[in-house]
Amino acid sequence: MKTRQIVTLALITALNVAVARIFLIPVAFTHGNINLCDAGIVLAGLVFGVRSGALVGGLSGFLLDLFSGYPQYILFSLVIHGTQGALVGTAQTKSLKEQITGLWRSDRRFSWGIFYRR
Repeated sequence: MKTRQIVTLALITALNVAVARIFLIPVAFTHGNINLCDAGIVLAGLVFGVRSGALVGGLSGFLLDLFSGYPQYILFSLVIHGTQGALVGTAQTKSLKEQITGLWRSDRRFSWGIFYRR
């Protein structure tokens, strides 16, 4: 990775965490929240590839749970969002049909992780 790409990924991660923290939708039943964390993960995965998508996804989920006051879920978010970024990144060089399938797989795995971690 070059310095320029590292700085770009750091900015995407920081913006992703900031936007996800600002636009929180609380869910009373689970005492959790819904946020816009996936937007930056999908952006980084599709633009920069598997490794960068996993890095931005893992760091975004990690930092978001840390700042939101849910430290018990930090490791789960690191793995789940990192996997989501990596799966989205695999769709970078594929056809449109394969990209849509990859996005569906990543969202399905992400939903499974959210459902079973609480």
